[in-house]
Amino acid sequence: MKLIRQPEALALVRDHFSPLLFAARMDSPRTIQAMLMDESTGESLVLTGIPCGLSLSRAQVAGLISAIELDIAALRPGLLKRRQAGG
Repeated sequence: MKLIRQPEALALVRDHFSPLLFAARMDSPRTIQAMLMDESTGESLVLTGIPCGLSLSRAQVAGLISAIELDIAALRPGLLKRRQAGG
């Protein structure tokens, strides 16, 4: 199983959520803080404590995206609707 370094894994996550802006940083040795923002409306969401290692498998990247989508759906569902509409 090939692992992807965290910067490259987070780039895949950023691409997935485009056109929303996505930024992430470590907030503990095993978790990240992620921020998503819709530039057109200024609406944003910060998620903390998301499990993320320094290297991830493709399945772990998919799980990370899924976890973020679930949090967005629960907290700011409008962000996902705008992303799915392409802006």
